[in-house]
Amino acid sequence: MGTPADPRQIAHQVIGQMFAGGEGRLREIAAEIDRLAKETEDQGAQIDQALDRLTWRGAAADAFIAHERARVNEIYRTAQDMEALAQTVSRLADAY
Repeated sequence: MGTPADPRQIAHQVIGQMFAGGEGRLREIAAEIDRLAKETEDQGAQIDQALDRLTWRGAAADAFIAHERARVNEIYRTAQDMEALAQTVSRLADAY
């Protein structure tokens, strides 16, 4: 048997194959994820503003608005998760 391979070299080769371009490609991916996170957050804000402008009144309107605000909160959480993923991919590029 040969000598065991250095885990860092193995990781470097695997990442290079997975992301065809290594560090530069990882940085592109991180930037794209971050851009999409900001776009997602902006869309959530637009929906939130539209809900503020509704002129409906009554129990059904209140239920609708409450339901949609919960969806907006999900959109914001998704944007935060995407930002965290972008940071993780950036750290992976740094380690590469």
